Amino acid sequence: MTANVALLKAHIAVFFMGIAGVLAVASGFDAWLAASYRVSFGAVVLVLYWLLFAKDRRLPARRTTVAALAMGGVLGVHWFAFFHGINLLGVMLGSATIGLEPLIVALAARLVLKEHLQRKTKWAMGLSLIGFAVLAGAGNWDRPNLWLGLAWMVFSYILFAALVLCNRVWVQKEPPLLITTLEMVGAIPVTLLFCSTPWLPQTPIAWAYAFGLGFLCTGLAYALYNAGMQVLAAPTVGLLLSLEVVYGMLGGRLLGDSLSTAELIAAVLISSILIIDLGLALHRKWQTQTAERSTPASADPG
Repeated sequence: MTANVALLKAHIAVFFMGIAGVLAVASGFDAWLAASYRVSFGAVVLVLYWLLFAKDRRLPARRTTVAALAMGGVLGVHWFAFFHGINLLGVMLGSATIGLEPLIVALAARLVLKEHLQRKTKWAMGLSLIGFAVLAGAGNWDRPNLWLGLAWMVFSYILFAALVLCNRVWVQKEPPLLITTLEMVGAIPVTLLFCSTPWLPQTPIAWAYAFGLGFLCTGLAYALYNAGMQVLAAPTVGLLLSLEVVYGMLGGRLLGDSLSTAELIAAVLISSILIIDLGLALHRKWQTQTAERSTPASADPG
């Protein structure tokens, strides 16, 4: 696989990841149903991908397999909390809070795994806190369930941080896609437990939304993203995730969501870690191009 093909796959993956909240709101599914479709149909794609394309189809050690399936329950609650928060906040503001996710993961890694916090992460944490202060001081209390929605989003990211910490240990010995597949399968019973009946979509448009959430935004997205990571550098695939915020907010705009000036400023501040990563990447690219232009051409031996 060439770098360009890997980059294309990663971009497609991030696009579908970014519009998951948009599809969930547009579909009218409640949060548990949206989460259930995502993990159930997504698991189907990931299992098929593993069976058809994985070079090594052996399952991990029994202890790891059982633990990954058990953590699937946490994954199911994470997706419910995320979709519930999106429903309360609206797609645009809810998508903007995605910038909190890497910060919470970094903080959890620092507290549990004793990993060092980078300077940019510390700056981003400070800017995010300012963003929440802007929201608090905006006086825009007429937005219903603003703080309840933020609380649900933060809760979902805390659960995701727990997943990441476990995965960082497991993927030292096992393929990331296999661990993800096991977690998706483990999440299915948890989401089904809270879903209303009938579970299956009842109309063609409902099937289309369920297909989008599960097959496209989850199964295909994770398969393509993991495939891209085999070729692309880690900073590149990490930076691409920042586009989730862009796609989500653009999708929210199409659905009729809007942000006040204060909320827009807060959204930018909350998403600062992603903006900082983008700025650093562009700066490094500019430095590389400058260095290449200033390097004298080698002398012609002829």
